[in-house]
Amino acid sequence: MGARWAAGTCAVLFVVLTAMVKIHWMPLANADADTIEDLSRIVATRSWPVDAAEVLSMLFAPFILRLAALVVVAVLWLRASPSWGGRPRGLGRLDPAGVRWSALFIGITIGIGGLLSTATKIIIARARPPVAEAFAPAHGMSFPSGHVIGVTVAAMVGLAVLAAVRGQRPPVAVTAVTALAVVAVGCARLILAVHYLSDVIAGYLLAVAWAASMTALFTQRICRKRPVDGAVDGSEPPLQGQPAQRPGGQAQSPHCSDTAANSNPLDWQQEPPEQPRGSQQIHPQTKPRALSSHWGRWRVRLR
Repeated sequence: MGARWAAGTCAVLFVVLTAMVKIHWMPLANADADTIEDLSRIVATRSWPVDAAEVLSMLFAPFILRLAALVVVAVLWLRASPSWGGRPRGLGRLDPAGVRWSALFIGITIGIGGLLSTATKIIIARARPPVAEAFAPAHGMSFPSGHVIGVTVAAMVGLAVLAAVRGQRPPVAVTAVTALAVVAVGCARLILAVHYLSDVIAGYLLAVAWAASMTALFTQRICRKRPVDGAVDGSEPPLQGQPAQRPGGQAQSPHCSDTAANSNPLDWQQEPPEQPRGSQQIHPQTKPRALSSHWGRWRVRLR
């Protein structure tokens, strides 16, 4: 639900921002121009911000991220479906099927995310800021930022796959470093004056909308846990001295059958009702009783 809500909200905001850019809404255009001028004035007397921005732009270039994603997809697929006839292997809490779905998730989300960025640039056809104010050469259209879309989609996909492999949320330190890298790339594109502020914001919105929607779509397929030693049907392993937990939440002893496990344990401990005085007593050996299940309740049938 959270991923779908984030995807829908960011998609709506992206459409609104795109419409503002397309109709040349003056308040937005003035804010973009003022941001470029202010940043250019600040970094004009300092060289290290420009150098750092150029390094970040090179490290997180869209084609670099797509190449890295292609390598990861190939490694995961060969691990889950080895072409040399080896035994398929899982990864962490994922079984081989979950690893294959993770590879598809990475390839489709990052690959189509790049196509969405290129298609939006062509449709909007917004020119980049004036070349005289830019500190680095840039080609193509400006809206939205391809660097921002690439790094944001890759970060969200990586965190989603890491959470599936670990069976829990990624460490806070990993999440914080990833978020810092995503924000730093957006700031780098503004420092180099190759994008307007609205280009960067639109890149974040489009990336979150796309990656969140794909995460919600693939989550059920990716999170396929392989059984753990001592567990029943892939559930969590039992504590020492305790029976394993069944998927429905009932504890199953290794010595009891399914019928006994589904029954109410109190039924086996209840004493038979007292017979009125003078009535005929039924000996268990002469009149055995059989237990049968009817709509989840035990009843005694005398034969």
